[in-house]
Amino acid sequence: MAACPNCSTEATGAFCSTCGAALTAPSPTPPLTSPEAPPAAAPLTPPIAPPSAPSFTAGSIQPPSEYATWLRRVGGSLIDALVFGIPFAALLIGGFVWGFSTVHLRCVDAANGTTSCHSLPGSTFSAGGGVLMFLAAIWALAWLVYVVVAIGGPRGATVGMRALQLRCVRDLTFDQVGMGKSVLRLLVTTVLGVIWVGSLVDDLFPLWDSKHQTLHDKAVETVVLRTAL
Repeated sequence: MAACPNCSTEATGAFCSTCGAALTAPSPTPPLTSPEAPPAAAPLTPPIAPPSAPSFTAGSIQPPSEYATWLRRVGGSLIDALVFGIPFAALLIGGFVWGFSTVHLRCVDAANGTTSCHSLPGSTFSAGGGVLMFLAAIWALAWLVYVVVAIGGPRGATVGMRALQLRCVRDLTFDQVGMGKSVLRLLVTTVLGVIWVGSLVDDLFPLWDSKHQTLHDKAVETVVLRTAL
């Protein structure tokens, strides 16, 4: 229904029924349209996590070669003992013999059955003997320094260990021992050697240990491997 523009009468059709004037067609109502939907969101992709470093537990890394057996370790120690012991004993015994060769003693038996000895005037310990004993002490000190450097160095082995293809490395990582751990290893060995029971247990411990470690190895976390140098 539309209003007549001439008489304002409500009428239907193309002409007004009252005055006959032509009616103006109502403007079409635009169709209702739904608001434009927002574009669909892109699917979320989970962030890519950086690769994590592999984690290792104790004993998970295999050694590059087999652990040295007790017999092989003993063999290396015997070779070292000969290399060190023969010169040391020769200097020490020679020093005593030479030194006391110039000392003249007079011994007197007392009435109670005891014997007392004293040196004669002018007899003294030979200077040559003192020099040999001093060289024996220098040789012992030099050997200790050599052991520290040999174990802590790149080869990780003394002359006896090298002869039997042995090498001392850090446990689990199998890296070079280093001078600090080498000094500590020697100190632990010396402390255990003060009491013969400690030295005995230390020497025999590789017989029942899974890695054939001694007590001084366990104290500083080192192992001895059989490997060609």
